[in-house]
Amino acid sequence: YSIYELGLGRLDYANNQLDSAKKHFSSALSAADNPLYGKFGQSRRWRIASRTSLGDIALQQGRVPDAIKLYNAASDGARKDKRADLRWPALRGIGKSKWVQAASEKDRKKSVKLREEAIAAYRDAVTTIEAIREGSISADESRTTFLATTAEVFDEAASALAERALMAAQPGQLLTGASLADAAEAFKIVELGRARSLLEMLGEANANITEGVPADILKRRQDNLNRQQEIAQQLAELENSEEGKSKTNPALEAEMAQLSADDDSMENQIKAASPRYASLTSPQPLTLAETQQQVLDDQTTLLEYSLGAKDSYLWVVTQNGVALYKLPARAVVEQQVREFRDAIIPEKLRRQVIGSDTTATAPTRGLGLSSAPVTGNAVSFATVSNSLYKTVVEPAASMIGEKRLLIVADGALNYIPFEALVKTNDGSAGYAALPYLVTTNEIVYAPSASVIAVIRKQVS
Repeated sequence: YSIYELGLGRLDYANNQLDSAKKHFSSALSAADNPLYGKFGQSRRWRIASRTSLGDIALQQGRVPDAIKLYNAASDGARKDKRADLRWPALRGIGKSKWVQAASEKDRKKSVKLREEAIAAYRDAVTTIEAIREGSISADESRTTFLATTAEVFDEAASALAERALMAAQPGQLLTGASLADAAEAFKIVELGRARSLLEMLGEANANITEGVPADILKRRQDNLNRQQEIAQQLAELENSEEGKSKTNPALEAEMAQLSADDDSMENQIKAASPRYASLTSPQPLTLAETQQQVLDDQTTLLEYSLGAKDSYLWVVTQNGVALYKLPARAVVEQQVREFRDAIIPEKLRRQVIGSDTTATAPTRGLGLSSAPVTGNAVSFATVSNSLYKTVVEPAASMIGEKRLLIVADGALNYIPFEALVKTNDGSAGYAALPYLVTTNEIVYAPSASVIAVIRKQVS
């Protein structure tokens, strides 16, 4: 009954029918709290999920103290039951709620304390997500889906730290002290959320990562994984059978636990025998300082973007300094991207890009060559191109100069050629006379700063 009410509640919540959703979640919580259902092990799970969902509604309705109370109860319950998969949503809720509460708090000391508590909750949420990913998400498809589901946690955590960094920063100056520490932590979280899955796939795709590992260990591990898959299938079949609804199979579950422990042991043996395996299959996203040391040279400036629902951020990093800029919300940037792309792509060649309303002809960036004559309105193009330039590049102009730009884009920015952005909005002299960004700056792209470091290690 609880899962039925939870399902209805989530459907209503998705449709913004908050009062109806609240009733369903409350019913699910009441059913889970009923002593008659105590014999069912899932009741605690539904109780935790219901409280988190009720917290979401309370927060959206502006009942912040109620939301914090519900999230804390859910987090405590998940911690006691060792349900990391249920704990991170509650921790995220605590972070969101306390950040909102800090914004309305008039007492400065209380506001600072609430912000620290919010960030601490976000840190715990990110740590919990990483522990789940490392411990139980192995298949590429499952890992990608899980990371997509949790992406907003990384975005919100990074945004909170970036915002606090800007509060402590001196306008127009490079970051130092507490503001630099917060910006660096935010940068690492952005890299963590953006680069993790790709880093692992890059590592696993390398053919020589097990060089030096004894063949018997590799065979035993493969046999172990095959047996785990067999047991998982048997347990799934048992759970779906009539008999399995009231019974479990302790022998199979015990064997699965032992196989998992053995697999961890063999993984450690492989890493010990092959440091290359360890460095490539479990690469760590770079810190800000490591990015400055390992990725950048004195002629390259990194522009790394993070687009958010309320605010977006731009990290500008050189070997010798770091700056952080607040940009408009994701929706504003996406609208400018749409207008820019409409100005450079003929209407008959436009198509929708997955995940946004922008358009694209192919999943590539950069400028191409065409034998067709140039058509269109240079004045209109200059207006929209310069508008986007002012939003996403001009804030960093003082640190860019004529250096090479390493672009780590986000969201819709992945689908634009930065080369075609122009520095003025005067197109009266035609396309050829426009001051394109590419005329002063070499531009290169990367999915993340950390990926560059890993690829360099692979080819070295």
